[in-house]
Amino acid sequence: MQDSNKNNYKEIEYKYFNIDVESLRQRLRKVNATMVRPKIVMRLITFTHPTNNQDSYIRVRDETTRITMTSKQNLDDKFVTEYEVVVNCFIESVKILESLGCKKKYYLEKFRETWTLMNVEIVIDSLPGTTEYVEIEGCDERDVIKVQKILGLKEPDFRKHDLYESEYGIKSEKVILGDITFDNAINKIGGMIQINKETFKSILEKQQSYISQSQPLDLRSNL
Repeated sequence: MQDSNKNNYKEIEYKYFNIDVESLRQRLRKVNATMVRPKIVMRLITFTHPTNNQDSYIRVRDETTRITMTSKQNLDDKFVTEYEVVVNCFIESVKILESLGCKKKYYLEKFRETWTLMNVEIVIDSLPGTTEYVEIEGCDERDVIKVQKILGLKEPDFRKHDLYESEYGIKSEKVILGDITFDNAINKIGGMIQINKETFKSILEKQQSYISQSQPLDLRSNL
Protein backbone atom coordinates (compact mmCIF):
# COMPACT_ATOMS: atom_id res chain seq x y z
CA MET A 1 0.00 0.00 0.00
CA GLN A 2 1.61 3.23 -1.12
CA ASP A 3 0.45 6.84 -0.96
CA SER A 4 1.25 8.50 -4.29
CA ASN A 5 1.72 11.82 -2.47
CA LYS A 6 4.61 10.41 -0.45
CA ASN A 7 8.21 10.15 -1.57
CA ASN A 8 8.86 7.37 0.93
CA TYR A 9 8.64 4.08 -0.95
CA LYS A 10 9.56 1.91 2.00
CA GLU A 11 6.87 -0.62 2.84
CA ILE A 12 6.26 0.10 6.54
CA GLU A 13 4.77 -3.23 7.50
CA TYR A 14 4.47 -4.96 10.88
CA LYS A 15 3.57 -8.65 10.98
CA TYR A 16 2.09 -10.67 13.85
CA PHE A 17 1.85 -14.44 14.13
CA ASN A 18 0.36 -16.77 16.75
CA ILE A 19 -2.14 -14.22 18.03
CA ASP A 20 -5.82 -14.48 18.96
CA VAL A 21 -7.34 -13.14 15.75
CA GLU A 22 -10.94 -13.29 17.01
CA SER A 23 -10.01 -11.08 19.96
CA LEU A 24 -8.32 -8.71 17.53
CA ARG A 25 -11.50 -8.48 15.45
CA GLN A 26 -13.44 -7.60 18.59
CA ARG A 27 -10.89 -4.91 19.40
CA LEU A 28 -11.09 -3.50 15.88
CA ARG A 29 -14.85 -3.11 16.24
CA LYS A 30 -14.50 -1.59 19.71
CA VAL A 31 -12.12 1.16 18.51
CA ASN A 32 -14.37 1.86 15.50
CA ALA A 33 -11.97 0.63 12.86
CA THR A 34 -13.52 0.43 9.40
CA MET A 35 -13.90 -2.90 7.66
CA VAL A 36 -12.91 -1.99 4.12
CA ARG A 37 -13.37 -5.46 2.71
CA PRO A 38 -14.61 -8.70 4.29
CA LYS A 39 -12.65 -11.89 3.81
CA ILE A 40 -12.05 -12.61 0.13
CA VAL A 41 -9.97 -15.03 -1.91
CA MET A 42 -7.06 -13.07 -3.38
CA ARG A 43 -4.95 -14.46 -6.21
CA LEU A 44 -1.45 -13.41 -7.06
CA ILE A 45 1.48 -14.37 -9.25
CA THR A 46 5.08 -13.49 -8.46
CA PHE A 47 7.82 -13.16 -11.07
CA THR A 48 11.58 -12.88 -11.09
CA HIS A 49 13.17 -9.54 -11.92
CA PRO A 50 13.75 -9.19 -15.72
CA THR A 51 17.52 -8.95 -15.13
CA ASN A 52 17.35 -11.80 -12.59
CA ASN A 53 18.15 -9.49 -9.67
CA GLN A 54 17.91 -11.84 -6.68
CA ASP A 55 17.09 -8.96 -4.32
CA SER A 56 13.85 -8.10 -6.12
CA TYR A 57 10.66 -9.59 -7.45
CA ILE A 58 7.49 -8.43 -9.20
CA ARG A 59 3.93 -9.35 -8.27
CA VAL A 60 0.55 -9.08 -9.97
CA ARG A 61 -2.35 -9.35 -7.53
CA ASP A 62 -6.11 -9.48 -8.01
CA GLU A 63 -7.78 -7.99 -4.93
CA THR A 64 -11.29 -8.30 -6.49
CA THR A 65 -11.88 -4.54 -6.21
CA ARG A 66 -8.63 -3.64 -7.94
CA ILE A 67 -5.61 -5.25 -9.63
CA THR A 68 -2.09 -4.14 -8.75
CA MET A 69 1.38 -4.64 -10.17
CA THR A 70 4.11 -4.29 -7.57
CA SER A 71 7.90 -4.29 -7.59
CA LYS A 72 9.69 -5.15 -4.33
CA GLN A 73 13.40 -4.53 -3.79
CA ASN A 74 15.96 -4.71 -0.97
CA LEU A 75 14.29 -7.81 0.39
CA ASP A 76 16.67 -8.23 3.33
CA ASP A 77 15.97 -4.74 4.70
CA LYS A 78 13.70 -4.27 7.68
CA PHE A 79 11.29 -2.49 5.34
CA VAL A 80 11.50 -3.43 1.68
CA THR A 81 11.30 -0.85 -1.12
CA GLU A 82 8.00 -1.04 -2.94
CA TYR A 83 6.62 0.57 -6.11
CA GLU A 84 3.01 -0.16 -6.98
CA VAL A 85 0.52 0.80 -9.69
CA VAL A 86 -3.11 -0.11 -10.28
CA VAL A 87 -3.68 -1.92 -13.59
CA ASN A 88 -6.88 -2.88 -15.35
CA CYS A 89 -6.26 -6.48 -16.42
CA PHE A 90 -4.65 -9.36 -14.52
CA ILE A 91 -3.92 -11.51 -17.56
CA GLU A 92 -2.52 -8.69 -19.71
CA SER A 93 -0.26 -7.60 -16.86
CA VAL A 94 1.08 -11.13 -16.61
CA LYS A 95 1.72 -11.18 -20.38
CA ILE A 96 3.60 -7.88 -20.20
CA LEU A 97 5.93 -9.24 -17.53
CA GLU A 98 6.47 -12.46 -19.46
CA SER A 99 7.24 -10.47 -22.63
CA LEU A 100 9.95 -8.59 -20.68
CA GLY A 101 11.63 -11.84 -19.72
CA CYS A 102 10.27 -12.15 -16.18
CA LYS A 103 9.92 -15.78 -15.11
CA LYS A 104 6.94 -16.94 -13.11
CA LYS A 105 7.89 -18.06 -9.60
CA TYR A 106 4.49 -19.18 -8.35
CA TYR A 107 0.75 -18.62 -8.40
CA LEU A 108 -0.92 -18.45 -4.99
CA GLU A 109 -4.36 -17.99 -3.48
CA LYS A 110 -4.86 -16.58 0.00
CA PHE A 111 -7.60 -15.17 2.21
CA ARG A 112 -7.49 -11.48 3.07
CA GLU A 113 -9.75 -9.40 5.32
CA THR A 114 -9.03 -5.66 5.34
CA TRP A 115 -9.60 -2.97 7.97
CA THR A 116 -8.39 0.62 8.35
CA LEU A 117 -7.74 2.80 11.40
CA MET A 118 -6.05 6.22 11.42
CA ASN A 119 -5.04 5.87 7.75
CA VAL A 120 -3.31 2.60 8.57
CA GLU A 121 -4.31 -0.68 6.94
CA ILE A 122 -4.81 -3.81 9.03
CA VAL A 123 -5.15 -7.08 7.14
CA ILE A 124 -5.90 -10.58 8.36
CA ASP A 125 -4.45 -13.17 6.00
CA SER A 126 -4.18 -16.93 5.73
CA LEU A 127 -2.74 -19.28 3.15
CA PRO A 128 -4.37 -22.57 2.15
CA GLY A 129 -4.30 -24.70 5.29
CA THR A 130 -2.54 -22.21 7.58
CA THR A 131 -3.63 -20.24 10.62
CA GLU A 132 -4.44 -16.54 10.28
CA TYR A 133 -1.80 -13.86 10.72
CA VAL A 134 -1.96 -10.07 10.81
CA GLU A 135 -0.18 -7.25 9.00
CA ILE A 136 -0.33 -3.55 9.82
CA GLU A 137 0.89 -1.25 7.06
CA GLY A 138 1.13 2.50 6.62
CA CYS A 139 3.21 5.29 5.12
CA ASP A 140 4.49 6.52 8.49
CA GLU A 141 5.96 4.12 11.05
CA ARG A 142 4.77 6.35 13.88
CA ASP A 143 1.16 5.79 12.81
CA VAL A 144 1.72 2.05 12.56
CA ILE A 145 3.10 2.00 16.12
CA LYS A 146 0.11 4.00 17.39
CA VAL A 147 -2.32 1.50 15.86
CA GLN A 148 -0.30 -1.39 17.26
CA LYS A 149 -0.70 0.07 20.76
CA ILE A 150 -4.39 0.83 20.31
CA LEU A 151 -5.00 -2.77 19.28
CA GLY A 152 -2.98 -4.11 22.19
CA LEU A 153 -0.51 -5.98 20.00
CA LYS A 154 2.97 -6.87 21.16
CA GLU A 155 6.16 -6.27 19.21
CA PRO A 156 5.97 -7.37 15.55
CA ASP A 157 7.94 -10.20 14.02
CA PHE A 158 10.39 -8.88 11.42
CA ARG A 159 11.92 -12.26 10.65
CA LYS A 160 11.16 -14.03 7.42
CA HIS A 161 8.36 -16.18 8.76
CA ASP A 162 7.60 -19.41 6.91
CA LEU A 163 4.14 -20.56 8.00
CA TYR A 164 4.31 -23.90 6.23
CA GLU A 165 7.62 -24.69 7.89
CA SER A 166 6.64 -23.55 11.39
CA GLU A 167 3.20 -25.18 11.34
CA TYR A 168 3.80 -28.28 9.21
CA GLY A 169 7.55 -28.82 8.93
CA ILE A 170 7.90 -28.09 5.20
CA LYS A 171 9.61 -25.12 3.58
CA SER A 172 7.46 -22.83 1.42
CA GLU A 173 9.80 -23.09 -1.56
CA LYS A 174 8.84 -26.76 -1.77
CA VAL A 175 5.15 -25.95 -1.40
CA ILE A 176 4.78 -23.17 -3.94
CA LEU A 177 6.69 -24.66 -6.84
CA GLY A 178 4.02 -24.33 -9.50
CA ASP A 179 0.67 -23.24 -8.13
CA ILE A 180 -1.15 -23.57 -4.83
CA THR A 181 -4.86 -22.97 -4.41
CA PHE A 182 -7.53 -23.80 -1.86
CA ASP A 183 -8.70 -26.55 -4.23
CA ASN A 184 -5.37 -28.29 -4.79
CA ALA A 185 -3.71 -27.75 -1.41
CA ILE A 186 -4.51 -31.16 0.03
CA ASN A 187 -2.97 -32.93 -2.97
CA LYS A 188 -0.11 -30.48 -3.31
CA ILE A 189 0.90 -30.25 0.33
CA GLY A 190 -0.66 -33.20 2.16
CA GLY A 191 2.05 -35.71 1.30
CA MET A 192 4.87 -33.39 2.40
CA ILE A 193 3.52 -32.53 5.86
CA GLN A 194 5.78 -33.68 8.68
CA ILE A 195 3.75 -32.50 11.71
CA ASN A 196 0.17 -31.44 12.53
CA LYS A 197 -1.35 -33.08 9.47
CA GLU A 198 -4.84 -33.28 11.01
CA THR A 199 -4.65 -29.58 11.88
CA PHE A 200 -3.86 -28.79 8.26
CA LYS A 201 -6.81 -30.84 7.04
CA SER A 202 -9.17 -29.24 9.55
CA ILE A 203 -8.15 -25.68 8.68
CA LEU A 204 -8.33 -26.35 4.95
CA GLU A 205 -11.78 -27.93 5.24
CA LYS A 206 -13.05 -24.84 7.10
CA GLN A 207 -11.52 -22.57 4.46
CA GLN A 208 -13.12 -24.54 1.64
CA SER A 209 -16.44 -24.50 3.46
CA TYR A 210 -16.23 -20.71 3.84
CA ILE A 211 -15.57 -20.32 0.12
CA SER A 212 -18.48 -22.60 -0.73
CA GLN A 213 -20.91 -20.82 1.60
CA SER A 214 -19.88 -17.28 0.75
CA GLN A 215 -19.96 -18.03 -3.00
CA PRO A 216 -17.39 -15.42 -4.04
CA LEU A 217 -16.49 -14.70 -7.64
CA ASP A 218 -14.70 -17.57 -9.32
CA LEU A 219 -11.06 -16.62 -8.87
CA ARG A 220 -9.54 -19.83 -10.17
CA SER A 221 -6.99 -19.56 -12.95
CA ASN A 222 -4.90 -21.88 -15.04
CA LEU A 223 -2.03 -19.39 -15.15
